[in-house]
Amino acid sequence: MGYDFECGTCHKVFEAGWRARDNHLRSTGHRAPAFECDCCARYFGSETARFQHMEALNHFKWECSVCPETWPTDNQRIEHEHDDHNYCSECQKTFANRNNLKMHLNSRVHRNYEIQCPFCKKSHATATGLTYHVESGSCPNAAGLTRETLYRFIRSKDPGGVMTKNLIDWPGSTQYEANWRSYNDERSGWECYICHRLFGNLPSLNQHLNSATRGFVSLPETELQQRVQIVIRLYKPPRERVVWLYSV
Repeated sequence: MGYDFECGTCHKVFEAGWRARDNHLRSTGHRAPAFECDCCARYFGSETARFQHMEALNHFKWECSVCPETWPTDNQRIEHEHDDHNYCSECQKTFANRNNLKMHLNSRVHRNYEIQCPFCKKSHATATGLTYHVESGSCPNAAGLTRETLYRFIRSKDPGGVMTKNLIDWPGSTQYEANWRSYNDERSGWECYICHRLFGNLPSLNQHLNSATRGFVSLPETELQQRVQIVIRLYKPPRERVVWLYSV
């Protein structure tokens, strides 16, 4: 039940999956098919056909943080999370009702403390939100950055270990890739073996497994998120400091 991704330039097929195809694209300068689905290997002759396919199969790029529903744009995803789940993805918090969420969104956390992404200029209410935005691949201008590359860069600027741990052996990030065995027939979906959240397709499950939080909203923030927040508290103005941390 795997996905055989194809190069849009030389039409080579990669049975090993999208990672193998992406490595090929980076090494050769080739491109993916023009109208490829955001979540599976199918591609189409027009954007209209592509959109119809993704709408029918719930294959849009932007997935809700709470349920398996996907959306064509990030703004639509955020609006859905607000309206249907009373959830703030910036702060990773769920509220009891719509009024409590509105009060939170109008509080000084969101109004007076904005941190701008140095790549796409989108504003975020918290360092956690900015970090997740970059680490999860949501930033359109920094798709190649991961938690590991960011951490390595910050460590290179912090030889004394003020913001980052001085580890003798840094093993790098572990990558996870689920296969057809992750499909749960009883629940009719692709199940995360860690948190048991259900996904509508395999690529969405793999994205979840390799995301910055892996769906554990209740777990402590990643070390990188904690360190960035410490820097913001120690140095002002915070926006300039975050740009320094993330600029390459």
